[in-house]
Amino acid sequence: MNRNIVRLPPLTYVYHMEGDRLIPGQILYSDTAALRTTNRYNITDVYDFKEVDGTGIWGFTQTSEYDIVFVDSHNHCLKLYDRLQDTVKKFVGSCDRGYSGFRDGTDALFYGPMTVVQDNQTPCLLYVIDFHSNALQMVTKSHIPHVTTLIKNDHKNYTALTQYPEGRYLYITYTDGLECYDLVTNTSIDIVSQSTWYTNDALMY
Repeated sequence: MNRNIVRLPPLTYVYHMEGDRLIPGQILYSDTAALRTTNRYNITDVYDFKEVDGTGIWGFTQTSEYDIVFVDSHNHCLKLYDRLQDTVKKFVGSCDRGYSGFRDGTDALFYGPMTVVQDNQTPCLLYVIDFHSNALQMVTKSHIPHVTTLIKNDHKNYTALTQYPEGRYLYITYTDGLECYDLVTNTSIDIVSQSTWYTNDALMY
């Protein structure tokens, strides 16, 4: 067995990973401080958010080969990273650590967003988990992004989500289990109701 694989530094917490659309065959991942890519044997920094401006990166989604929408949880917003230009700009939310909340619309507020995914059928739509607001929200990408709440349940701390390949369903983890949201009927049901906190950060279909 070939064990010559890359070793991450101690206490590294990988929050999200997916296939690198710009460099096929590599894995793009975030460790809350930086965005990095790896081929199993070497790690390359894509952008070190903590080093540049003291912020971090949690969940992210690649909307094209070069464009990445990511979660800046500490500053309560989504940002856009242009991989070609190596630039970062605000997308939606306050981007101010001292200014958080729960508000829909074009002047939306988040409170500790954690995960973002692009709709696999309608690219102009994104789905966001806002942890402290106990909410699943939809962001419509446009010149001025618009946020709409799909679920808000004060008894559930949502943490992560993924979309079923055909696009109709979102699967969402929360403190006590797994929930399925139907994007056609706008209804949600629990499909797993007993788990532990430590299983909720990774979700695959």
